[in-house]
Amino acid sequence: LATDPGDWSQKDQSLLRAMLSESLRWHHRFDWQLARLVDRPFRRRDRELAALLRIGLTQLQILRIPDHAAVSATVAATAELGIGRARGFVNAVLRRYLRERDEIEAESATDEVARFSHPRWLIDALRRDWPDRFESVLRANNDAPPLWLRVNRGRIARDAYLEALDRAGIEASVHAAFEDAVLVAAPRPVAELPGFADGLVSVQDAGAQRAADLM
Repeated sequence: LATDPGDWSQKDQSLLRAMLSESLRWHHRFDWQLARLVDRPFRRRDRELAALLRIGLTQLQILRIPDHAAVSATVAATAELGIGRARGFVNAVLRRYLRERDEIEAESATDEVARFSHPRWLIDALRRDWPDRFESVLRANNDAPPLWLRVNRGRIARDAYLEALDRAGIEASVHAAFEDAVLVAAPRPVAELPGFADGLVSVQDAGAQRAADLM
């Protein structure tokens, strides 16, 4: 990156987080698609190139960034990564995807690895253990996770923290089954959460909190 992301606008930081999280979420789908778009397997030394192409596909498929902008930005990023020699290759792969998009998307829907974006071994294990539910488990795994917080009860009461969130204009709720948990309605950067930097709360999934409470 030419600049520190900390110097970017909030909009650009949000876009960066979305590109990273979605490219990881759909990693196996994109790799399946790239195997059909590229004539030879990527070598170990090409891992940055492969990651950049997944970022490009993320923009085109998930974030719905205009085609010309997504391709142009991804091609330009080759220089930032020191792989400018691959500029033409990146352009060719993404433009081939655009030409063959309907066919590739249709094929992706028929292959479980691509459709669910999970490795084959995990799909097979879930099918074996939960034959009637494995597809719903796989789909749930790809849902964007909610933002659950654990309130540090040694520093602040949960009700008091809810009031702090309300004053900050952040909608949140609680669940009777969890003593210290707060669910933030719309996930946001933790830097926006009152008291996060001071240790009043930490990010922890509700399931993990429940396990700790039961222990």
